[in-house]
Amino acid sequence: MAEAAITRKTRFVDLPANIQQLLATIEQQKQVQLQIGSSIIAEETEHSLQTVSRSVQRLAQDLQLVKMTLNSDRQRVEEVQGLVSFAIKHAHKGRALVNHATDAESWELSGLTPHQVSNRQKALLALQRHADNKLDASETAPAAAAAAAAAAAADGAVDPYEAVRRIQFASMNHNVAGEYYWAWLTQAESSVQMLTERLDQLERFVAATGDEASMKVSPRAVSDVIQYQNDSFLALAGKVAALDDDVRRLAKRLGIKDLGGDRGERRLNSAAVSRFIHITDLHIDPSYVTSATTYSQCHRRPTKSAGHSDDSTLTGEFGRPNAKCDSPLSLINATSEYLRQEWMGNVDFVAWTGDSGRHDNDAEFPRTLAEIIKQNSIAAQSLKYAFGGTPIIPNVGNNDVSPHNELPGPGHKRARYTFQQLADAWDGLIPLDQLSTFHYGGYFARDIGKRLTALSVNTMYWYRANAKVGGCKAKDSPGLAQLAWIRWQIRRARARGRDIIILGHVAPNLDNYRPTCYHGYTRTVAQIVPPPGPDSPPIIHAQLFGHSNVDAWAFVGPNADWALPVNSTVDPRLWWERQVDEEDGQFGDLIHGIWSDKQTIQSIDDRDWVLMEDDHSPVGPAVPGDFVETLLREYERVVMQTPRHPRLGITTISPSVIPKLLPAFRVFHYLKQRDSAWRHLRPGTLLDYDVYMADLYRHNVERPKVGEFYQRLYRFSEVYGIGDLSVDSYVKWARRLLTSKSMRKKFRALAFLDM
Repeated sequence: MAEAAITRKTRFVDLPANIQQLLATIEQQKQVQLQIGSSIIAEETEHSLQTVSRSVQRLAQDLQLVKMTLNSDRQRVEEVQGLVSFAIKHAHKGRALVNHATDAESWELSGLTPHQVSNRQKALLALQRHADNKLDASETAPAAAAAAAAAAAADGAVDPYEAVRRIQFASMNHNVAGEYYWAWLTQAESSVQMLTERLDQLERFVAATGDEASMKVSPRAVSDVIQYQNDSFLALAGKVAALDDDVRRLAKRLGIKDLGGDRGERRLNSAAVSRFIHITDLHIDPSYVTSATTYSQCHRRPTKSAGHSDDSTLTGEFGRPNAKCDSPLSLINATSEYLRQEWMGNVDFVAWTGDSGRHDNDAEFPRTLAEIIKQNSIAAQSLKYAFGGTPIIPNVGNNDVSPHNELPGPGHKRARYTFQQLADAWDGLIPLDQLSTFHYGGYFARDIGKRLTALSVNTMYWYRANAKVGGCKAKDSPGLAQLAWIRWQIRRARARGRDIIILGHVAPNLDNYRPTCYHGYTRTVAQIVPPPGPDSPPIIHAQLFGHSNVDAWAFVGPNADWALPVNSTVDPRLWWERQVDEEDGQFGDLIHGIWSDKQTIQSIDDRDWVLMEDDHSPVGPAVPGDFVETLLREYERVVMQTPRHPRLGITTISPSVIPKLLPAFRVFHYLKQRDSAWRHLRPGTLLDYDVYMADLYRHNVERPKVGEFYQRLYRFSEVYGIGDLSVDSYVKWARRLLTSKSMRKKFRALAFLDM
């Protein structure tokens, strides 16, 4: 029997079994596709919401920065208003005095002494004589008028009526200027309020998009809202910057050198306070190419066959932030021009803490030692051009040697050749009497002014990643020899009445240094057993490092359970400390020979210093973690110590010029001589620092003026409310940091220059 034809009226149950099965399979596949599509849409929506949420958080942080800036500007304007009121008050007082001086009848009513009356009479006669000369000059020849004016100027005569007119004019200008800037600040604050309301609206909008009923909102609408908020913030930031510039122009116009709103600023401008610059990690790459790809380390432009069309991932003129690329020569030149214009003659010295050679990241373009030396020469010449005759103290970084991170111990032919080439490249920056020491170990000392001595240390001999040397316990250890040299320099500083600053490349901590080297460094720098001397032990006022490319600081020093030695019959010194103090043994030979510039180093055969390793620490850098969280844990460890060790120290890690984040450097303020404002501090103590940053995102689009290439990002005391950079102040601030979530967020943002 033939099967019935299938029509539109045929029911599903009347269909053949094979057709029913086929339709059921199709329906199942359809449902699966719908589920997949729904999950994709949900994932995309969730990703979009996360992106929007991050943008909101970033804008909120930016808003907080704007509010902080406005509060600072409000204080400035209030202080300018105070100065205006002060000037007006004295203008009225001056005008009254002038009027009083010209009113003879008021003398008898003023209760003046006969001597005062006599002086007033002399002033009145001089005034009348000046008025008569002025009248005669107007009625005689111009030559006579000029002669009378010259005579009046020679007598020092001043027309009181002209003085009153000028005082009245100045008073009017002060009033107008004050009213103008109050109006400007009010407008800026209203803009901040408007931005706050818009951010609240955006947050509510984002929350609404998370609801299932609001999923129909288009991604384009979200993008438009974000773009609008960004534009609003940029416009407001421009107004705030203009406000700051106008306040400074007003101060300049009124002849006010100090705005008066910042006691710290006035104190830092004291004659007892001076400055120095810390600059690090230039990583010069002459082979940098603009419009190149970042995956080629900025060395090669994209080829047509690659089909690269996204210009946003290509390199700019001054470097590519947040990419594995080094510093182009254009960035180095712009930096040196800025430093020359703004800082030449304004700092006492420059700490330059290594890594001027480019990274060896391009397999198609491996670097050589000759190239590294050339890049160090470029860096030295650029800094000399920028600072003129100001002392510049160089330092060896882990990218200033070849191969990267590898440096044999003293006397090895490769180490000796590297040190000799670097000394030549730095062209006179190492004192002549320190050359034999530098050729031996890559470290040296230099006196700064009358009170300070800078020690440039070679951290490669303590660095975990240097596979060519071991720890600091064996007698022939290169790292131990450098510790002995530091102790000898501390002993010399004590005898000469000088204090010390230390500068190096890799900061001391157990992640960077081998354990015996770290403990030896902290013992030596903290002077657990200070070398003998006639006066009190020298103070190490600063420990300056780079390498990490972040803006941070850390505690360094012995643990609380490291007891200081007490008077006893047992000598608390270690064997090598006794040798240094008594100038005996192997370190006595170094003191009387190479370290005193009385002997040159002799070449030795190749050897394996790793066999000296005594602490069994792994070769190579520690596994990287969250840098800020590591610092916070260390802060907590120190803050919880009861009591705190009296020899605790601070290491400061400066941001780098290489645009791994954004180019930056620090300007430190330090106490050069005793002053009543800092009576509790010893000369040499660090007081504050400023961080200057170059905004490459803007500069790569629009080339700035020379003096505007770097802008001050923040001042440490203003952001964190710290009075100075002494250890006690750092401990107090660390305690507040650990208890304030908002301050920790701020600390993290500033560490990575994320403003």
